[in-house]
Amino acid sequence: TRCNENQQRCRYRAERTVGIPLVAIVGALITAAFIWFIAGSSRAHTMQLVLIGVGAAMFLNAAIVWIMAETDLERSTQAKVWLTGSLNGRDWGNAWPVVGCVLVVCASAGWLAFRLSALVLGEQTAHVLGVNVRLATMIQLLCAVVLSAVAVSAAGPIAFIEFVTPHIARFAAQ
Repeated sequence: TRCNENQQRCRYRAERTVGIPLVAIVGALITAAFIWFIAGSSRAHTMQLVLIGVGAAMFLNAAIVWIMAETDLERSTQAKVWLTGSLNGRDWGNAWPVVGCVLVVCASAGWLAFRLSALVLGEQTAHVLGVNVRLATMIQLLCAVVLSAVAVSAAGPIAFIEFVTPHIARFAAQ
């Protein structure tokens, strides 16, 4: 029986450390594809894409509230704690999927470095320089979606980070 308990603990730990980030990545990719599909021909207009994303986020938040209202109090309370976002109670087991994804995405970012610097000059100039603009944009969005999904799966959606991140990225890029 002790051996079975250890096996169950190991399986639970593996599901928590690998399963949750994997499900988060799949969910984020489905959501991103849905937003990309809904945007249709207006993908070139960044503001419309952002507004469609905000609408999708509002819909998904409403779905989360509905699911929490339909579950029992204990699960709803656990979900609310996770939805608040915190690093409390996290260990290195939660960090390894994040580290693995960051390494893979950093390798992709290294491949994208020239293409993204060419995109700064404009889509037509980048195309003349031989950059597949659509592929570079898709990979850039894919990297952002995967990093966001893994970070949220590890710590939950920490609200103030979404307001600070663009400023930190702009400062780091200079």
